[in-house]
Amino acid sequence: MAILMLAGICFVAALCLLFFWLENFLSCKICKEKKQILEILFVAGSMGSLLLGQLVLIRGIGQNTFMFDSGRLYDEAIHMLTTHTLDGNAMDGYLAMYPNNIPATILFYWLASVGAFFGLAEPQIMVLLQVENALCIDGAILLTFFLLRNYVSGKCAHMFLLVCLLNPTVYIWGGFVYTTTYCMPFLMGGLLLFLSLLKETPFGYVFMDKKQVKKQSNNKEKGQSWLMGKGILLGVLLAGGFRLRATLIITLLACVLYLILCLLFFSSTFRNDKRVFQIGLKKGKGCLTFILVFLLSLPVFRGVENFYVKFDTRDTAFPVISWLAMGLEGSGGFNGTDFYDTKNAPTAEKKSVSTKKNFGSA
Repeated sequence: MAILMLAGICFVAALCLLFFWLENFLSCKICKEKKQILEILFVAGSMGSLLLGQLVLIRGIGQNTFMFDSGRLYDEAIHMLTTHTLDGNAMDGYLAMYPNNIPATILFYWLASVGAFFGLAEPQIMVLLQVENALCIDGAILLTFFLLRNYVSGKCAHMFLLVCLLNPTVYIWGGFVYTTTYCMPFLMGGLLLFLSLLKETPFGYVFMDKKQVKKQSNNKEKGQSWLMGKGILLGVLLAGGFRLRATLIITLLACVLYLILCLLFFSSTFRNDKRVFQIGLKKGKGCLTFILVFLLSLPVFRGVENFYVKFDTRDTAFPVISWLAMGLEGSGGFNGTDFYDTKNAPTAEKKSVSTKKNFGSA
């Protein structure tokens, strides 16, 4: 035990020394190509170390880490390999009560189908989902690195990678599969793409200074297809992430509100400068495309879900307010009283009334 602790301390010290050496080296006057190569090696080594640590833990745990909600989603996904459809009565009607987890169950089924196609047995499919979960976490970390590097500083991005390397939960959560981790690439990818799209429009700089706005409006204009392509990808990405986990709506609202503020400030500041104003509106088509594609993608994703759903959830689904009731109860965990009262209510209206009673008493 003492040897393991000593090894861990040495490992942390080595990483810290490597980080400070890297920062000092990058601050020196060396050619740009060498800096880029060194940074690529640092990022590749960091991401490789993260994935290796996660795989070691997944292999070392060697047991079922699908518990509670994730266990129910996994069991139904495996069952779908035979039925190819969702069962509203399975697991005491879990998906009929929580249809918000239907998209995640379908995603698990698709991924499990890939494993089954290559001849993997159920225990191996479980490991496959855990590995894919680790890749989602690592993908989100890499996207966050690029976001920090592009919009904060290189030093901040390098420090972020170092913190991730030293954070035990990054390795532990690799094997615990749920929507909280599978949605992470959608979240960070959406933020990075949104800022990238906004950066190519003059009104994306309105909170900086007028000179920067005019400088961007004078830049060589990229094709409308390029901007609209980014908008389409952003809309699909955020819509898919939202269907996978509804809390992504927080990120979506933040993006839309920031975009509205930029447009309002831009309009009030440059409405008399027709050239800058017209260029801003022209380059802003990508942002408009993002909103339209998001709204159009939602019914498409819903249609895909309905292909697998053969049961009605109107009177069985728990109302959204039930999650608020759970959040106000005790430490914010599972509320057994609200669960059984809401479940036993026969209609959607009565479920809502029952939950509101518990919500008021929480």
